[in-house]
Amino acid sequence: MEQMPNLPVSYPIKTLKDLEDARYYSSFDFMFNKSSVKLKKSTSKAKRPRLLACHDYKGGYVDDQWVQGSGNGDAFTLINWRLLDIFVYFSHNLVTLPPPGWVNAAHKHGVQVLGTFITEWDEGYKVCQELCATEDSARNYAILLADLAQALGFDGWLINIENRVPELVPNLLVFVSSLTDSMHAWVPGSTVIWYDSVTTDGRLYWQNRLNELNKPFFDNSDSFFTNYQWQEIWAKESGDLAEGRRFDVYMGIDVFGRNTFGGGGYQCDVALKAAKEGQVSAALFAPGWTYENNEDDDRWWRTIYSCWPDARTDQIQLPFYSDFDVGRGRAFFLEGKQVSGLPWSNLSSQNLQPLLRVDSSSSKQLRVALRQDCPVYSGGSSVNMDGNIASDEICIFQLYNTAVHVETTRDETCLNVTYSVLTQNSSNFCLAVRTEHHHGACSIHFLLDMEGEAIDAFEPTYELGQTTVIFDYSTRTSESEVPETAEESASAESSGSVQLWSRRRFTLTQDKYIITGVFGVCSTAEDLRPLLIKLLQENGSAFDPGNFLSRDAEDKSEADEVGAESNDAYHAVLGHISLAGTFHDCHFAYPDQRFVGKNIAWIEGAGGEKSLSVNLVWRGHPDKTNWERFHLYAKTSNSDDADLSSLEYLGLAVVEAFYVFERQVPKQSNAVKFYLQPQCGCGKLQNLASCATYKQSVPPPSSKMWIKPQPTLKDWLFNH
Repeated sequence: MEQMPNLPVSYPIKTLKDLEDARYYSSFDFMFNKSSVKLKKSTSKAKRPRLLACHDYKGGYVDDQWVQGSGNGDAFTLINWRLLDIFVYFSHNLVTLPPPGWVNAAHKHGVQVLGTFITEWDEGYKVCQELCATEDSARNYAILLADLAQALGFDGWLINIENRVPELVPNLLVFVSSLTDSMHAWVPGSTVIWYDSVTTDGRLYWQNRLNELNKPFFDNSDSFFTNYQWQEIWAKESGDLAEGRRFDVYMGIDVFGRNTFGGGGYQCDVALKAAKEGQVSAALFAPGWTYENNEDDDRWWRTIYSCWPDARTDQIQLPFYSDFDVGRGRAFFLEGKQVSGLPWSNLSSQNLQPLLRVDSSSSKQLRVALRQDCPVYSGGSSVNMDGNIASDEICIFQLYNTAVHVETTRDETCLNVTYSVLTQNSSNFCLAVRTEHHHGACSIHFLLDMEGEAIDAFEPTYELGQTTVIFDYSTRTSESEVPETAEESASAESSGSVQLWSRRRFTLTQDKYIITGVFGVCSTAEDLRPLLIKLLQENGSAFDPGNFLSRDAEDKSEADEVGAESNDAYHAVLGHISLAGTFHDCHFAYPDQRFVGKNIAWIEGAGGEKSLSVNLVWRGHPDKTNWERFHLYAKTSNSDDADLSSLEYLGLAVVEAFYVFERQVPKQSNAVKFYLQPQCGCGKLQNLASCATYKQSVPPPSSKMWIKPQPTLKDWLFNH
């Protein structure tokens, strides 16, 4: 009997034979490894010094190998994407294919993702002999690599030849140029980078700069990544040699500090400043150093921000949704409800990360941070706001710096904005949306939660110079209890201390405009309006981006003082925000949705216990901007009742498949019913009662669906 599949994983291709025979495309894992997020706009060709990060975390394929997510709530991830232009996934295997979670997370932030082709030492020389045996072989292998990148949805390759190639340089240049040309033809805007290793005479001789001994490889590729032992003057000299392509030269910086210029670690800024002054780009190798060495990740990234500030707008288009998920958590939540109490990580779940830049005048009163502990609205994290804010003060922080064009629809431009917030005691919070118009004027919409007579106390609009202040008032769509653990929830209910998420919805109506910023406004005042008017009367540019501290400007000692002296204690949690056109349709009633099971296998243990493995596949909506992700649930029962309270959350999918592996089925159950819940690009979930379902009944003893127990997952991975 053919062995059944196992949990889908990401893995490298280890030999040229495996690359050539293309078995990867027919593997069970292939469809799960396709990225689902297209790169809409990249800065990888920007005419300025750029920043690259090269992965190399514990050799690669750790928690991120589990395409459907791992059980490690502290897995390595990145959230500072807005600093980066390119991300390279690296391992010491011949062909390193980036796991789709990294591609999806990076693409949401406008960052390119490259795989790695590497040969090393004596075995690498043998590989290069086969690779570069003829010009045709060099071209053919280049085409195979380009085909993989196109099929899986990533954006190029880092080429690293770490072995001598004395007689092979001419055909090696053919390989490099063919790969570059093929990538450009099949993946427009793609990037092929040559690593500083061998020279034009075939020696393995790191130059630590661009010079005449390695420039032909640079000339036949898109970019050049130097080795790490360079000198300060070599940055400018390398850029000068590259002439009009100076920003395509990346000066390598080993974050572990292994003989690297500047020393690495918390001194990476030394090398970054030298690269920037030389008007070339920089490449950070192994930013996972903070995780591997238990260093302060926030402190390290503040060092990077201090000398390499981001200069891009956030990648937002309508519909837009973010629950500020970082791609991991201690539990999993959906719309204010805990659906799983297990720790998890899945980079495909990461949403566009917020700036969280505090207004310079508010930095001592307010601390804003992403946190994974309760309360969480959706995913695994929320924006927490804490501090001491007096009732006559107001604090502002920037969530997103955007350039979203809102077009005229049906004679008017309408935008639905929804957000969820939890506030304690006298804490007050509102969202602010800044817009600009074609004639240069701007408007600031303050999205307030007020009712009744209080609304009429102020005019809805105020003209303050070139700025129009607009007060919008919410329609509360619903309130939900803040989820706790089972024990905490029972205690909260008995004491009457259950907190509520407030979901607020607004409709903004104006002429054609551009959304240029989204902000949070915090105060302990009962009515924010007089404070907001006063603020803008005194400082009409209060919501301009330049007034908000970048992360390097945050003084940690001052931040620690927040809460040390008691004015009015402030605490609020922002759960999500959503932007969508008024006429946006989630199409949850799409009639052609199909949901079936394949690769079905049942196993019965010696004690009569049963387990089910099944590959759930479906057809989503053809407009991928509508259904961006899917949530899977299961229920075991002896009847087909409508009670959904006992559903078990299985996980998140971003492709149209999810593999259930050896799910335990109680002895008394005669069926397992699966539920498929689409989530729209605006964040809305389809009602579970109307979701597609698939039912798998326990087969009779004679069925071919019963199989013998398979090798353990560990054995399977070891031999994969």
